[in-house]
Amino acid sequence: EARSYVREQLISLSLGFILYETSRKAETRSGSEVVVAVIKDQWFIDYSRQDWKEESHALVDRMTFYPEYLKRIFHDAIDWLRQRPCARKRGLGTKLPMDSGWVIESLSDSTIYPAVYTNSPQLRDIFNAFGSLNFDLVDSIFSDSAYVVEAGLQNTVLEAKRQWNYWYGVDLRLTTSPHISNHLSFYIMNHAALFSGHKLPVSISISGTVTSRGAKIGKSKGNVVSLLNVVQRYSADIYRLFVAVGADIVTDLDWNEDDVGTNSRKIDQFMQVLDSFSPDDGKLTYIEEWFVSSFFSRLRSFISEMDQYGIRQAYISIFHEVL
Repeated sequence: EARSYVREQLISLSLGFILYETSRKAETRSGSEVVVAVIKDQWFIDYSRQDWKEESHALVDRMTFYPEYLKRIFHDAIDWLRQRPCARKRGLGTKLPMDSGWVIESLSDSTIYPAVYTNSPQLRDIFNAFGSLNFDLVDSIFSDSAYVVEAGLQNTVLEAKRQWNYWYGVDLRLTTSPHISNHLSFYIMNHAALFSGHKLPVSISISGTVTSRGAKIGKSKGNVVSLLNVVQRYSADIYRLFVAVGADIVTDLDWNEDDVGTNSRKIDQFMQVLDSFSPDDGKLTYIEEWFVSSFFSRLRSFISEMDQYGIRQAYISIFHEVL
């Protein structure tokens, strides 16, 4: 308590300030140094508003997460978010409506632009007709606000609304864990701010990344393997089996061709079992009855695991344990 009091007093007297440190060394993808600076007249999105956070927490409570423990992590991430810069001075992008000297920073609108996927042909037709997109018209398409549509565009606007209402919202958003504290948290909060009802996201699934023999995959490392080469060398079925049993959905998958070969031999063994089976109209033996019972027990387990995205355990049960 004393520490918090002293901190507040120092800040209020302009004798101290809050210094934020990165959790790791900040560098670009090319390895260059990242310089953090205060830019004059910078624009921010204020994610610290308590009423907005409460709406976002309520949305998280209604959503389903795979795996389930992610719900708590998203609650923590939303509590942690504060002001975030939403515009930059250079690069490609959309001009900031409030100040054309700035370009909208990509993470600030990428969380909701999938909405535009639903009716982009119609929006393009409207743009071509006017040379721009009227804000009030676009707002009326993506919300219930009223707007008098110009003559000749009524059918286009109605079709844009129909496509939007048919395709949105998102039943399942799939991505990886590094996006939790930024992109996905913005995704939830921006949807909570702009949309309602069935336009809100239903669920989020977090998966791991793919490595090769424990190393990050990259062209510079020479360890990139294309899916076309994998299919030609092993077959799509063997690749799918390897991916299914190689890791849980939330953990990293390590691409190791020795392990792929093991799966290939397992497939051959399975096919030999099927080829050697000859149906008999006679009564099942005790061993056959046991096998059928055991198989259907694993089948029920398989269905239950798949319903919860427990893909690895599902395939271990239905394939490896059966053999």
